Amino acid sequence: MAIDKIQAEGINLADAFAFTGTVTGTSNMVLLSTIDAGAGTTAVVFDSSVVTSTYKHFYLICHKNTVTTGGATVSLYFSHDNGSSFTGTTRKTQIFQQLSGGSTGKNQANATGSVELGSSHSSAADVGGSGNIFLNSLGYIGYKYINFVYTHMGAGYPYTYNGSFELQNTAVINYLKLIPSTGNIKGIYSLYGVLN
Repeated sequence: MAIDKIQAEGINLADAFAFTGTVTGTSNMVLLSTIDAGAGTTAVVFDSSVVTSTYKHFYLICHKNTVTTGGATVSLYFSHDNGSSFTGTTRKTQIFQQLSGGSTGKNQANATGSVELGSSHSSAADVGGSGNIFLNSLGYIGYKYINFVYTHMGAGYPYTYNGSFELQNTAVINYLKLIPSTGNIKGIYSLYGVLN
């Protein structure tokens, strides 16, 4: 029997219901993997079993991100051959602001196969940072353009960074790795795939 109209308080939501229809209008963003590195690890890796050609764009969330060695930097590496090599020049510009009202500025840097996020990090357990990294076009052939917002403690002060970079690797990327310059990295890292 089809129900066209349900009266107020007409259904007991504690009952079990079977759904046989189709849901439309759902998001094209899918959680692919979450890595809990709260105890610390030398690298946070999303390999080709996660970074697949099904998705053309990716979104990485870093939560309570910190390092175990004060002064270490954190870099994001890109590979098109599941971590065998990290190629392609990256050209980065980031602007920064000390949140307590101190220094501001701009950094520009080039690297090969990776990009440094922010600057030197604090190792204090209760000051983990956060990051939102928009990994556009990793699933396409051609240069990649990536944007990020990244916040962390450094030299005793909170800093926020807004930046962009160009990855000059024309191959489809299938491997991502976050590593500190020394020691271990800690935090919770979630990678989402975005259908196009």
